[in-house]
Amino acid sequence: MMYDISMISCSTDIFVRCLEVEPGNLTALMSLAVSYTNEVLQQKACDALLQWLQKNPMYAHLVPKEMEEAKDRFYYLRFAHLHH
Repeated sequence: MMYDISMISCSTDIFVRCLEVEPGNLTALMSLAVSYTNEVLQQKACDALLQWLQKNPMYAHLVPKEMEEAKDRFYYLRFAHLHH
């Protein structure tokens, strides 16, 4: 199945706009993470997923304090396990 990349970019813009209006929208955050993944934007996808985890009451406790404070969250997600 072939995908039109312009449609993926369009969906990313829609989710970003949705979050500007409603920053706590968990569905839009997860959809944005998926959209960034489809665009091969790994760091943006990880940031969106981290925001989803932090804002989701069921999973917020899973985000380590070190990750919240890390300047480069993408680096932390990829390599933190090597230091522990």
